[in-house]
Amino acid sequence: MKRGGGIDPLPLDLENAAERFEEQFAEITDPARAYDLAWAGQVMDRTMELLDQDYARRHADVPFSELRGHLPGGGCARRPYADIARQYPGVLVNALEVRVSRLKDRFPEVLRSVLSASTTDPVLAEEEYRYFVQLILGA
Repeated sequence: MKRGGGIDPLPLDLENAAERFEEQFAEITDPARAYDLAWAGQVMDRTMELLDQDYARRHADVPFSELRGHLPGGGCARRPYADIARQYPGVLVNALEVRVSRLKDRFPEVLRSVLSASTTDPVLAEEEYRYFVQLILGA
């Protein structure tokens, strides 16, 4: 309990971690900043993973990966809705816009849940959230 017992830890993707770290942070000379940015990247990866799982439970016709670029920190190209709709017949552009809007609304909630998974203190979780946003916007 003293070290977070009963709380699911934030999973770390360690596959090719050294190579990814070197690529992402080659220009950063401050080790603390590099660490914080690596942490933020892991938080973002987990947030996107959870959003993907949530989305997949509701929609099987268009994969989350097609809409991810429209989200903050999506990390991929933003394809026009019309192109996506052409690729997936039966899905209207308006429906895609609504889905992305709902994903954007859900994003901060999921992000907060990922950040709060590492603490039972809601004040500390809010501080983590604010720091994460500051770090990403200041990057």
